[in-house]
Amino acid sequence: MRELFKLIIVVFLLQVADFVGIIAKNSDTSDKNRCVNHCYKGEPSTKNHIIANNSNTINKNSCANYCYEDEPSTKNHTEKPLQKNALKRIIGGIDKNNNNFKMELGSCDVKLKEHIKKLQICEAKFSLQNRNSMETNMKLANREAQIRDLKSQISRKSSAQNALINAKDDEINKLKKELHDLKANKGNKSALLNAKDETINTLKENMIYMLKAKNDHILNLRALLDEKNKQVSKYENEGEDVPDSVIYIDGTRRIQVPGNPSFSAPFVRPISDWTVILRRVSRNVSFSRHWNEYKNGFGDPNGGDFHIGLDNLYSLLRTGRHELLILVKDVIGSTGYARYDNFKIDNEQASYNLLSVGEYKGTAGDSLTFHVGLNFTAIGRDPVNRAPGNDLGGWWFKFIKKNERAWLSNLNGNYFESGIAPNQRGITWGSFSDFNYKVSLTFAQMMVRPRR
Repeated sequence: MRELFKLIIVVFLLQVADFVGIIAKNSDTSDKNRCVNHCYKGEPSTKNHIIANNSNTINKNSCANYCYEDEPSTKNHTEKPLQKNALKRIIGGIDKNNNNFKMELGSCDVKLKEHIKKLQICEAKFSLQNRNSMETNMKLANREAQIRDLKSQISRKSSAQNALINAKDDEINKLKKELHDLKANKGNKSALLNAKDETINTLKENMIYMLKAKNDHILNLRALLDEKNKQVSKYENEGEDVPDSVIYIDGTRRIQVPGNPSFSAPFVRPISDWTVILRRVSRNVSFSRHWNEYKNGFGDPNGGDFHIGLDNLYSLLRTGRHELLILVKDVIGSTGYARYDNFKIDNEQASYNLLSVGEYKGTAGDSLTFHVGLNFTAIGRDPVNRAPGNDLGGWWFKFIKKNERAWLSNLNGNYFESGIAPNQRGITWGSFSDFNYKVSLTFAQMMVRPRR
């Protein structure tokens, strides 16, 4: 569009130049003619003579030279005003033409500006149309992509539907075949029904027999369960009358507490679930031990002197509430027991503090509640100096003042076969021996089991 507009302006300027040339040419010719006419005015004889003699060109030039002669000696005084008037008319015509040209040029400029404005409007409309066209193309492209996706989905659904139809057709054909087979075997229906009835009757008879056998088995199991319940009830209350056989154990077993290594410990009667944690039957094993030995355990779990180890005891008691049973016997054969329903100790960092023993019942007397809240002490972790040969072993002792301590019981003391401890450092249970600490027990056993 801009190139076309430039071409229009060039053509217009060329036309204006031609117009100016024509005006100048016409003005020159008109002036010459008026001058010639003036030269020949009033002289017909001379004009005709000159024309007759074919001297038209020479005389015209001579007359023209006279009209435009600048030398005052040769110019006629009467013809000078005519020359000035002719020049004024020519100049006036040129000015008029110039004014007309300016007016036309101004009109063309206005029209040109209008064309430029229209051209700008056209360009804006064309740019808007281009943007609209681009947006339309983008929308069409998106629509085409959506159409392709829909076609793909329809194709997949169509494939799935075809597969489903094929599967249904196969199922229908299978049902048709079964129906055909049933129709073919229709004649044998009565025989099949009779065989079915016989089978049902046989199954009923077998079922009745099995139910009777199962019922008898249930009755036997109930009888066994009642007997076991009686035994459990008996062993739950054992200790109130302790026979001599209780001092023996039935074997050892491995105990595994989650998060801790397994360990071996003796037990008394598997059904009673009592686990032995301390056993004193002879002087074969010394209980004057260092702290680490009481921590890890020592002795013979297979019926001899034995200590389970305080770490193992702490892990075992952490699994739930446990009850404690203590059996004692003196040199003359007297026996007794002490039973507590909530036995708990703390960990090594707290010196295996005796946290609780619970409620007491028994025949040996309560000589352990006094020790609740006390720390366990042994060689290596004891504020009292332990003299060699005069050691009390490890126990929950109460400290009164420097190098003095008090206790009501100590099942880890020195073993005296005679049953007498002259230095009062023997195996003691104060309430059982009327708090005579020269009496040393010849048998002591501590057992725990989960509280029922």
